[in-house]
Amino acid sequence: IVVLAGDVSQPRLGLSTKEAYASLAETVDLVLHAGALVNHNLSYRELFGPNVLGTTNIMQFCLTPPSKPKPLHYISTVAVAMGEGGPGPHVSETHLGSFWGKERTIEGGAYAEGYGASKWASEVLLQDLNKQTGLPVVAYRCSMILPHTSLPGQINVSDVFTRLLAGVIYTGVAPQSFTDGKGQAPAYDGSPVDFVAGGIVAIALEGGRERGREGGCRLFHVVNPHGGEGASLDDIVGWVKSAGYAVEGAAPYQA
Repeated sequence: IVVLAGDVSQPRLGLSTKEAYASLAETVDLVLHAGALVNHNLSYRELFGPNVLGTTNIMQFCLTPPSKPKPLHYISTVAVAMGEGGPGPHVSETHLGSFWGKERTIEGGAYAEGYGASKWASEVLLQDLNKQTGLPVVAYRCSMILPHTSLPGQINVSDVFTRLLAGVIYTGVAPQSFTDGKGQAPAYDGSPVDFVAGGIVAIALEGGRERGREGGCRLFHVVNPHGGEGASLDDIVGWVKSAGYAVEGAAPYQA
């Protein structure tokens, strides 16, 4: 593994020299673009540089040099599908851009709205890239990514799921239930990072056989395959209690 420090929002990916950029473009065969500023409070305008402009710079890299185009695999988010008119994360359609036009309404203040919009914009750009050049592109809309199954205790400190658990522990308070009081709490849509990465890499390595403008513009939803059978947030709060932490039930989550 060779690591080069850069910045996707900058020209030539922020690499130190033109020569470094050219050398990378000549040696890379496939691009997995996972770089983004992940912040569910920032606006689309604030996320435009790293998340949208960064994607266009990656697109340009994939077309450099013209004699060596590189398939582009893009890590997106299920937040794209939760926007205006979206189908939700569990869909059977397989092609990128099946659901969206070229406009998206931003109401202002909704959770992950700016982040979801920045990923949506990148998906639209990828669809246009495929139509104009025929470059194979694939987007993976991931739900919550959780720690590796073989590395218990390894966490992403700033992650919203980590902060939720920390908040329950620090305050000693949790909702009575994460439902509206009318049924069982839904399964939590999260998957361990090794499952997510393994699925993406398997598809990416197999994708070399996909050719053509339609087959070369694909979409996958990388979500929890257990549907309603997995653990819920109510179960997870129960695990916190069983670990010895005192947790008091407050009002239902909806309230």
